[in-house]
Amino acid sequence: MKNKTIAYKIVVLLALLTLSACSSQTPTASSDAPGPQVEFPAKDITILVPSGAGAPTDVLAREMGKAIEELTDVSVTVENATGGSGGVQHSTIFAKPADGYTWGVFTAGHIMSLQGELGKEFPMEKFLFVSKIQDDTWFFAVRGDSPFNTFEEFVAHCKENPGKVTIGGGANGTGQHLATLQLERDLGIDVVYVPFDGSGENMPALLGGHIDATWTSIQTVVQFEGSGDMKPLATISEERFYDDTPTFAELGITIPFEQWRGIYLKAGTDEATTKAVSDLIRKVTQSESFVTYMNNTRFADRYMPYPEFDAYVRDFFTTSKESAEALLAMPK
Repeated sequence: MKNKTIAYKIVVLLALLTLSACSSQTPTASSDAPGPQVEFPAKDITILVPSGAGAPTDVLAREMGKAIEELTDVSVTVENATGGSGGVQHSTIFAKPADGYTWGVFTAGHIMSLQGELGKEFPMEKFLFVSKIQDDTWFFAVRGDSPFNTFEEFVAHCKENPGKVTIGGGANGTGQHLATLQLERDLGIDVVYVPFDGSGENMPALLGGHIDATWTSIQTVVQFEGSGDMKPLATISEERFYDDTPTFAELGITIPFEQWRGIYLKAGTDEATTKAVSDLIRKVTQSESFVTYMNNTRFADRYMPYPEFDAYVRDFFTTSKESAEALLAMPK
């Protein structure tokens, strides 16, 4: 009997050891064990930008490319795929293999544009949102020789000239368009909104006298700093973001539409490669040259990894759609 008991204990012990070994080698859904590893990057990377040269998304892509080439042995090509409110960029990327080597720079505004007709051709299921990189804030600006020195003066002019004042910004359906619609609704003004496919197009239009005001980024404001060519009158942010420019909140106007930039891939890219891309982007955002660029442009580092960012973007798409539909449904 004693020998049988000892033998039984040995069998149980061996079984427990076997189970323990199996469980340590097979991670569960809640396990923190790393998944399959890939060597990335193993070849050159292409980054597509939906805007023209010099626009904030274009500069971001080129700074990322510079940092990647400093950190790795691969080359990075930046291509400007403008037009169609991002449609040209999307078509180009979706025609490429889902291998993680063709990236798209995009903004919150581009996601909002997918809530309209563009989303029928490019549904959210076609995208894989990899990493958030930076937060921006929109500025409402006029030419340097404009007679308006405050946003209140500009609004007064709009009320005196209904249907005549022009405001430039992103494509219809983007956050800048919706912010303009909100200003019309909340302030009781009637303006003409002029949409541009790329953010690099609205500043020449403003400086050339083709529009009266425009939405623009902190990077553009800094670019024209000290030139006297442009005057920011207000900004969409929780607190003052640039010198003495007041926030819309200070003026009693709450505009909920965000502005940030990130990277997407073609859906179907495998999980290991997607995470490797996200990890590489984090190394980029921490690199010396990229940190210098961020400091010079005054953007905020808001890196968010995959899959957290993918879930964030899909939630943003859903929650912002209701606000957008209410504004777009307003009679003009």
